[in-house]
Amino acid sequence: MLSRDQIIATVTKIYAARVDGDMQALSQYWTPDATFRIAGDRMGEVMATGPAHPERPIGELVEQFRFHRTRIVDAIVEGNRAAVHMEVEVSAKGGRMTTECVDLWEFAADGRFRSLQQFIDTALVRKLAG
Repeated sequence: MLSRDQIIATVTKIYAARVDGDMQALSQYWTPDATFRIAGDRMGEVMATGPAHPERPIGELVEQFRFHRTRIVDAIVEGNRAAVHMEVEVSAKGGRMTTECVDLWEFAADGRFRSLQQFIDTALVRKLAG
């Protein structure tokens, strides 16, 4: 089983790759059967979402929304699951701002994530998308 420190270190590396816009690095962090979903209001017109493999929706996020800075505000880790409260400075064609999100992660024994569900202000995402 992964330790709390290993999970937090992995989340930190994932967000560093996200800031770099490095899809190749990001793709190393999910299992072949991984899922990704943004909770809340449907966002189909902004980007692909849903309980599906993360490559397409995360790729679309990387293309549309540039992360400039991330910071873990707080994290709770229990077994192979983590709830991570993040502060994110993000920009897109609609502007640049700092916001917060909460990510629910589930990790496989090899340290890659099996599931990521993100809770974020979807109205803000629409505004940033222009």
